[in-house]
Amino acid sequence: MLKHIFLLSFFLLVSFICKAQLEVSAGPEIGYPQLLSARHILINAGELSAVLHAGICYKLKKTRFFPSFNISLGRERLPLQESGNNIAALRFNSLNILLNENYTVTFSKSQLLIYAGIGLSRLTEKGVAPSGSETIQTTIDSSLNISNLFPAMNIGIEYSHFENAGKTFYLSVGLNFQYVFLYEGSNTYYVTVAEPGNKIYHYQSALSGSLICPDFYIALPYKIHKKTSSMYLD
Repeated sequence: MLKHIFLLSFFLLVSFICKAQLEVSAGPEIGYPQLLSARHILINAGELSAVLHAGICYKLKKTRFFPSFNISLGRERLPLQESGNNIAALRFNSLNILLNENYTVTFSKSQLLIYAGIGLSRLTEKGVAPSGSETIQTTIDSSLNISNLFPAMNIGIEYSHFENAGKTFYLSVGLNFQYVFLYEGSNTYYVTVAEPGNKIYHYQSALSGSLICPDFYIALPYKIHKKTSSMYLD
């Protein structure tokens, strides 16, 4: 966590040195992770993900294309197996780092961003989270070939009200679709599920395939100063 704070602080310092417009914002992001398994079955763990996002970008005056660097931190519950009536799931802390290219569509008092980019997603296991009313207990007996870092990409749109009206504060809302590729042959878990009536089931399952997560977010950017170019934090 400290190194990510240091990284954001470094970019903020650089922005002042470059005498650029700086905008800072903070806002929540809510998603619904879907796992497309290696057998092409779409499953989920029945829980929304909660994320805090931030970012920084460099924007020259009167340009429509500009890059941005985005970071999001949150917690996700991902399905581990799809057999039976209940889905065994794991809780993960997620860190997403994405480099986006943005295209701006401007209006008289607002702005629409269309963006896409690539990056990395880090998933750190924080414990088991059984799903389903019939499951008493789910335990992980062992695991094999665990990976934490995965390639990711995203695409989205963001609408900013009053961005071009000279306001210090303005509202941004956005919709983002993120894709994470989970390696095959990795992240294999050996799981025991206990159900009523002394029913014990043993599963061998892998967290592999494609992780697809639609997200909705809100942000309140604040303009600190304005020069010939701009730095944008979202």
